[in-house]
Amino acid sequence: VFAEVMQMDFRFYHIWANPYTKPRWQDGLTESEASVVYDEFYELAIHLLEEYRDTGKLFFLGHWEGDWLLQGVMDPDVDATPERIRGFAQYLNARQNAINDARSEYPNNGVWVYHYTEVNQVWKGMDGSRPTLTNSVLPLVDVDFVSYSSYDVLYSKNMREDLHRALDHIESQLKPRSDISGKRVFVGEYAIKAAGVKYDPQAHDRRNREVTRAILEWGCPFALYWEFYCNEPRGESYEGYWLVDDQQVRSPLYETFESYYTGVKQFVAESMRSTGKPPSDREIRDFAINHFK
Repeated sequence: VFAEVMQMDFRFYHIWANPYTKPRWQDGLTESEASVVYDEFYELAIHLLEEYRDTGKLFFLGHWEGDWLLQGVMDPDVDATPERIRGFAQYLNARQNAINDARSEYPNNGVWVYHYTEVNQVWKGMDGSRPTLTNSVLPLVDVDFVSYSSYDVLYSKNMREDLHRALDHIESQLKPRSDISGKRVFVGEYAIKAAGVKYDPQAHDRRNREVTRAILEWGCPFALYWEFYCNEPRGESYEGYWLVDDQQVRSPLYETFESYYTGVKQFVAESMRSTGKPPSDREIRDFAINHFK
């Protein structure tokens, strides 16, 4: 199934990649554990670089919500220990080093492999008083990108301002890189669930358009809506993280996204006809921001 999907006409792939071995990073990686993690990610990166040569595909290898992993429990009141912080940084560095080395062997073969970590408890560490993946681990690593699973700010009264503050904070913790242009923080999960707006389809569409627009305005390279079908039951229904509901009905938000992709393709085609070149990133972003109004 993985091979079939990767052969399809997608360009960008964001993949939660975990090693088959279970390294005990929580108390610090031993040299042998770090070597095993390195080997697995090196082999995966080499496979992608060789198998998809000259396809123009970009693979982003990351992981699910890292603050829960760092803390050991899905509880925002719990803080990670210094030992876990050190071990998680070692774990991320082993992954990143493997991908760096694999990339150096295939510098110009028409396919790209990157590595990212995902943060999800940004707001609680904004003032620096509590340790988070953002303020305690990011300064110790040199990852290509950071994904933000952004639920800790999406229901804020000042969602747009708080989301931008959180994204600014994440970006401020990244080590600078000369080999990657533009912003390196993207939103790996966002959604105002249907249950959060009393299952009102129009409110669901409107609230998610507001979030989408705020993400675009900040300049994230990617914004990944969670999700196509909802996987979280709620009594006899679901929480409503969806574009297609449990009765196979397409939501208005589905139509919003579909019309965006149709419209942006036309926008690019018209630019090619009138100027002979595609629109700039800024022009496409402005088109998208206007669409989601």
